[in-house]
Amino acid sequence: MKIKYIDLEMGLLATIIAFTSFINISTFHISNYRELKILMLFLGGVVILKRARIMLKNEYQLLNAGLLFFVFLCGASSFLNRGYQGTDYVSVMVFGFSILETFFTAEIFRETKKVDYGCKIIFFCCFISCVLNDMLMVVFPAKYSFLLHNDAYLVGNKFNVCYTHLYLLIFFLAVYQINKKSNRIVFAAFLLESIAIASSVNCTTGIISFVILAVFLVMKKAIYELMEKPLFFIVLTLGLDLLLIVNSAILNVPAISNFITNVLGKDITLTGRMGAYARFFLMMRGHYLIGYGLDHNYWICLRGLTSNSLLPIYNAQNGVFDSMVSCGVIGTAMIFALAYAMIKKGKEKSDYAFLSGIYIFGILSMVEVTLNLKFIILLAFVGLAWEDKQCVET
Repeated sequence: MKIKYIDLEMGLLATIIAFTSFINISTFHISNYRELKILMLFLGGVVILKRARIMLKNEYQLLNAGLLFFVFLCGASSFLNRGYQGTDYVSVMVFGFSILETFFTAEIFRETKKVDYGCKIIFFCCFISCVLNDMLMVVFPAKYSFLLHNDAYLVGNKFNVCYTHLYLLIFFLAVYQINKKSNRIVFAAFLLESIAIASSVNCTTGIISFVILAVFLVMKKAIYELMEKPLFFIVLTLGLDLLLIVNSAILNVPAISNFITNVLGKDITLTGRMGAYARFFLMMRGHYLIGYGLDHNYWICLRGLTSNSLLPIYNAQNGVFDSMVSCGVIGTAMIFALAYAMIKKGKEKSDYAFLSGIYIFGILSMVEVTLNLKFIILLAFVGLAWEDKQCVET
């Protein structure tokens, strides 16, 4: 069978965004992976520039202008706060180009009618990465274990292990018909294996994310219409993220405290999160508008407490707060505006798998840092991973 040039081109783009945006290979094992990522982004940029007229279409102009402004804002915030320890301009550039190229690629997939093809490539990239990661964990536990290093798993730390498996499940659902018995069996196997891996790396967040995905699938008919409402997503996410800050007394509710301590096996203060939330506003003084810049979260949060003789916090432990540390109120508002626009644009056309994915990240943001690159890139597929009837580009 003759392979079309456009298939090679779109396959290359899909592979590039898979290994620059969706999959993170640990530099602990491949020390020059960041350089490889930069090279991949450069190659992706060359392919994208060939089809630049797609990004200039009226339908995408406002979206792409907003993305460019957001990336500029993040870069400017990092530059203006360059005096803080932890500034890494290369990481900021990779962050920015990963977002732009993911959205541009989704737009190209849509216009060339290669959405399904591109999603299949990303799925197989996730599949290969998960298989290798899990096999290495089992066969070489002394080398591929958090006991050796925080990022000693092939795909990084325990959170990245779980997020990679989550993407595997999401893209499988997007590509294959779940109403077929054989596909349901395969998905169930992937799901159980993902839960087992999350348990083995001691990541409660990962286990919860897989359980939520399963619940979403079971309740699809009952909640799909509600999940398609962009305002509902924003209210839900903000409500959950601000819930513990607005009223910490909720932790004293017997059912909730029992769930946290006995089911999740966590400290009633959520491993110090309550103290972190209380001190957050002190840390943000003078930086509310554009934040402290990317990669400053650790140092800013750590700095937040030595002066008060309290235990240090290593990140904001909350999706909205973490976003505010990185890009301030303006950047955080833009992330939610992007979510609103993508859910609205994909209404009745978005694949339920992608929609479920962003809701999972939104729910987890209550106690974890999830409204970041992993969340933003998935928004591209929520709003753009479907095709118009007419073929615009070939």
